[in-house]
Amino acid sequence: MEDCLEVVPPPEELVGAGVKVLILDFDGVLACVRVDWGYVRGRLSEVLGFRVASILKLLRESYGTPTHRVVSEFVKHFEEAGLRGSKPTSFATTYLPKAFEAGLRAYVATMQESGTAEEFLRRWGLRRYLTGVLGRESFSCKAEMVRHILRVEGVSGREVFMIDDSLRNVAEASGLGVRCVACVARECVNARRGGED
Repeated sequence: MEDCLEVVPPPEELVGAGVKVLILDFDGVLACVRVDWGYVRGRLSEVLGFRVASILKLLRESYGTPTHRVVSEFVKHFEEAGLRGSKPTSFATTYLPKAFEAGLRAYVATMQESGTAEEFLRRWGLRRYLTGVLGRESFSCKAEMVRHILRVEGVSGREVFMIDDSLRNVAEASGLGVRCVACVARECVNARRGGED
């Protein structure tokens, strides 16, 4: 997957093309959450008593249930540990201020808990550039987050640009009429172990 700094159009170009809202993924775009997902899936399988093939799929399918809360809390500890000592990506530190200056309203849409992402972004002085941070505690999947942002902002998909490191998320948002690019911040290319989740 390509580096975000090389494939995401400059904010002023997006504004010139009618974009009003930017949606950014957290892990892989703004930060590198260094977690061995294979290990986490194994530990979570032991806790739940059944094999967990995909944490994201389990979160989506169990949304609103006690299982969702258990999984989310369990995973949160690994994510927080994976952010300790991490810095924002070079994409985050260069692009967010420029997007803000260009007048784009920017949201983070993440399958991490919003509080974890918010704390990291505040610590590094980046939260001020964002209109909102949406996380898994309030939405079952990225497509729901995108629908919510479209509603709240009162914009069409053509007025939104999404940057995400998941081809599935990009395909779902494109299906909602949102312009998207799939990319990963260069610092995160080798950060994932144990497969994606």
